[in-house]
Amino acid sequence: MIELLVAVGIMGLLVGGGVAAYVQFDLTQQLTQAGESMEVFLRLAQKRAAAGEKPSSGCGTLNGYEVRVTNGGVDALMNPICDGETLPSADTMTLGGDLLFGNDASFLFKVLSGGVSNPGDIDINSWAGTHRVSVTGGGAIVNEGMQ
Repeated sequence: MIELLVAVGIMGLLVGGGVAAYVQFDLTQQLTQAGESMEVFLRLAQKRAAAGEKPSSGCGTLNGYEVRVTNGGVDALMNPICDGETLPSADTMTLGGDLLFGNDASFLFKVLSGGVSNPGDIDINSWAGTHRVSVTGGGAIVNEGMQ
């Protein structure tokens, strides 16, 4: 009888450890996917700015496309900037699960020049870690991965 209790106890520990490892793995995969989605979202803003793609209405001179995230938020917003004014959001990317943006960041991808105002990083956080995507002043978008 004691042997049976010991065997059941050991099995319980192994199952508990396996579940914890799976949860950690799943959250790490969510972070990686969110980082890749953020990179694609930034490249879309960059592409629209480089092509001079104007919104269908309300835009005289296109200055560029701004991507903005807020610390503790879950939405990344892409807004066209026309005649120095921010127009309503054209696109939104929403983080899933328990993921949050870990900093305030705003990037303006300029029309035709390919450059960026306010280069910096976007951190995506969870209890499993932080995933970082960086944007350089020259417009390079770098998916730096887990930090």
